[in-house]
Amino acid sequence: YKSKIEGLEKQLNDNTTLKRSNHQYQQSVDNLSKTTLQLQAQIAEYHLQNTSQNEELTNLRTTYNTIKASNTALKEENDGYKTMKQTFEDEINKLKQAITDQNDNMNILNQKIESLENEKQELS
Repeated sequence: YKSKIEGLEKQLNDNTTLKRSNHQYQQSVDNLSKTTLQLQAQIAEYHLQNTSQNEELTNLRTTYNTIKASNTALKEENDGYKTMKQTFEDEINKLKQAITDQNDNMNILNQKIESLENEKQELS
């Protein structure tokens, strides 16, 4: 009986040790479960932030493309104004030349008139 009692006591001690060990493992599993839930919550938060940042990036791209298109339109408009300015300058230069030509013709006519008047006076 003595050896049977010692065997039972040993089993009881082993059981107590296993219960403690199981309890520690259960606490570890509980802690890991809590950590897993916290990490899942963080991942969900990061996902929301990422989604928000992606929307913001999309909005910035849209704004950039709008500004780029506007800038292109303004450059084209500016080129049009440069062309009109050059056309006006060319026309102004043509008119200046025409005025110079007219003045030259007037001077020639005035000289002819003066010459004719001189001839008229000589004849009188």
